[in-house]
Amino acid sequence: MRFRPLVLVALALLTAACAPTPTAGSTVPTTSLSPASVTAATTATATLSTSAGKVVDLPGVEFSTAAQINATAWLASDAKAFLVGELELDQQDGNDCGVLEVSGYRVPDLINGDEFGIGTKPNCASGGGFILWGKIAGKWGVVIGGQAEPVCSDIRDAGWTSTIPKEFYGGQCMEKGAEVIYKP
Repeated sequence: MRFRPLVLVALALLTAACAPTPTAGSTVPTTSLSPASVTAATTATATLSTSAGKVVDLPGVEFSTAAQINATAWLASDAKAFLVGELELDQQDGNDCGVLEVSGYRVPDLINGDEFGIGTKPNCASGGGFILWGKIAGKWGVVIGGQAEPVCSDIRDAGWTSTIPKEFYGGQCMEKGAEVIYKP
C-alpha cells in the first residue's frame, strides 16, 4: 500500500531541512551521495554494521537509484537488497520520480524512513508516506506505513515483537485514543 498526499511531502521536506545532526558516535553520509561522501561514509562507518542494537539517527539520506543504496557501507547487505526491491516497487510503471529516504537505522533490524515522489522526470509530483521497515521472522518487510501516528495494535498485527526507538515511525503509537510509547 503506497501513500502519496502532498501534505506529507511538505512535512518530510520541512523535517529534512530541520533534521538534527547525527547522534554522537555515529557518522553517516549526507543527503548528497557523491563518490567522495560514499567513500567517507564507508571509512567512517565500517564498524556500524557489527554493532547490533545501535541506533543511528540520519539527516535524511535519499536514495533514487539502486547504486546509491548499494554504495552505503552502513547498511547490512540484506537491508540493501530489501531497499533496492522497495525502490523498484516505488519506481514501477514508469514512476522514475520515486525516492526512498532513510532517517534512522537500528542495526540489524529496523529502518525508519519515507517514500515519496510520483510521476515521470522532469514532471515529478509530491506525495508519499512515513514508513518503518523491519526484519520480522528473519525477513525484511514493511512493519507499518502511513501519514499519521499509527495504531499500536496494527504494529503488533504486522508481527513486530520488539521495541521501536521513540524517534522512529511507530515508536509512538495510538492506543485507546492516547499516544503512547510502543510496547510489543
